[in-house]
Amino acid sequence: DMAVSFFGDGATEEGAFHESMNLAALMKAPVLFVCENNFFSSHLHIKLRQPDTSVCRYAEAHRIEWARADGNDLAAVRAVTKEAVESIRAGEGPRFLELVTYRWRGHVGHREDEDVGVKRKDDLAAWKLRDPISRLAVALESAGALDRQTLKGFWNDLHAQVEDAWTLATHDQYPPAKALLSRVYSGTMARKN
Repeated sequence: DMAVSFFGDGATEEGAFHESMNLAALMKAPVLFVCENNFFSSHLHIKLRQPDTSVCRYAEAHRIEWARADGNDLAAVRAVTKEAVESIRAGEGPRFLELVTYRWRGHVGHREDEDVGVKRKDDLAAWKLRDPISRLAVALESAGALDRQTLKGFWNDLHAQVEDAWTLATHDQYPPAKALLSRVYSGTMARKN
């Protein structure tokens, strides 16, 4: 058994991150720390917040073995994850993975914005060429493991599932007002509502 913690590069600036890394290292805890480094916290590029764009140095500081991979390459992510999981399960203590990727959307919401003065239009266009889903589809097709018709069928099925879920969500009734607190409190508070 092991625990896996996913977080972004902005979280590496928080005390709880360092406390967790320190405790895991001291206890040789079976924890896989996975940083999705997309170069942005809320609205600031990592270059404006940290002295280096890579966060693996934190693993080194806590004497935790680490690996960095292209977060947009499924095969690379699988390889480093497999190695880390095997080490953890062998009792070798925690591991740290930095998966380098890029945030397409704003910090909050659906827009591909250049929010709060962050100009990233050129960067975003370049990173979109490295889309992990498209890259995987091309690799599978090149390897003969997937053909265009099967891929199109996958997309159509997924699109239909999303449409069905959206229709259900937009046409479903709101829950009764008493349900608002029904799972928030325990004991006497739940009985009073």
